[in-house]
Amino acid sequence: MLATLRRLGLLERTLLLAPRWAARSLQGDRQLRSVGMAPWAFALRALPYYRLLAAELDGDRLLGRGIPVAADARHQWGLAPFHYTEAVYQALASQIDQATHDLHAMEPHAT
Repeated sequence: MLATLRRLGLLERTLLLAPRWAARSLQGDRQLRSVGMAPWAFALRALPYYRLLAAELDGDRLLGRGIPVAADARHQWGLAPFHYTEAVYQALASQIDQATHDLHAMEPHAT
């Protein structure tokens, strides 16, 4: 994947959305799982991939890690550790807006 992004000239434009999986829901559920994994198990499994990508990307392009997360049982696709509350999506959108603004500011502009 990294080689393809590099070859296409997209690696320097890539943002990685990496919020934690929620361990609880807004409604109080605490036994959240998906694909047979609890949030902590997914975090352990995903860590090597996040580290690999983080080493290739500027830290400013690894988004969502500091956002407090909670799942929402009223999510349109149901309860899952990655079906977040509206506040989580708004925080991610804000980080994406800032990161894309920063990436755009770094691009050479035609005169």
